[in-house]
Amino acid sequence: DSHGEAEQLVKATADGRVNAVISWWVLQLDQEGTIFYSTAPKWIKKLQPNFPGDGNWCDHWKQCIWFVPGKGLSVSKGADIHLHAVHSDISISYDLEVQNQKTDIGQRFSNQDFQLILSPERIATYSDNYWRHCVLSAVQNAVKTSNFYPCYHISL
Repeated sequence: DSHGEAEQLVKATADGRVNAVISWWVLQLDQEGTIFYSTAPKWIKKLQPNFPGDGNWCDHWKQCIWFVPGKGLSVSKGADIHLHAVHSDISISYDLEVQNQKTDIGQRFSNQDFQLILSPERIATYSDNYWRHCVLSAVQNAVKTSNFYPCYHISL
């Protein structure tokens, strides 16, 4: 299906911060439910032995990560974290909300406010180690060969 939504309620196991959401997908490739393609990390099989999919299939599709902006989302032990995920044929987006049980004040993060949309081609380019190495080398060479003065911005 080229569009889907899922909601998940997660209970915080400790006080702390949510800094990122890591996700992967499992595709059922036959009607019988015997052939799966999974992008899950290999360690998931240790946590869930009956997890569908063969870890050897993870060749070019990998897990997705969405960093929570700023300092993350503060959570208290036992708090309910509501995760809403939406996918289209080319993108995945998340909404993350924590309801503080003591004050009933909700904190909400949605990637709609700070979504960086990249084309699949641009993502492939940025994911290419050789391309990133070339860009880094070019910047390092430019800095070495010129009178480079770093710029600092301090807000008071």
